[in-house]
Amino acid sequence: MDSSNASAKVSVKELREWMDSAKANNVDAMRTLLAAQPGLLNAAQSGIGNTALHWAAARSSVQALQFLLQSKASTDVVNSSGSTALHSAVANCALPAHGTRYGPTAQAAASDC
Repeated sequence: MDSSNASAKVSVKELREWMDSAKANNVDAMRTLLAAQPGLLNAAQSGIGNTALHWAAARSSVQALQFLLQSKASTDVVNSSGSTALHSAVANCALPAHGTRYGPTAQAAASDC
């Protein structure tokens, strides 16, 4: 899915609700919003350019992360700083304490938190 084309069809209100739901780990709301507007999945905010995956990763919203990944959200989207969702998780010390699922580099970065 081309996120630039999809996000052009998404209203500001829909995008705000989507991002707020990802931040709050509200999967029920995310499921409803995505069913009504599939373009939300990889839509990015103006300015910083974060997607819901960036926010869920930064906030340790585990259920939201699982939902987004199961829904096939792109893990390769970079925001305006050139950061992926994994970068957002590391920068916000949001990786699980064990860190092993993310590899040794992420685990080492998480140990600085």
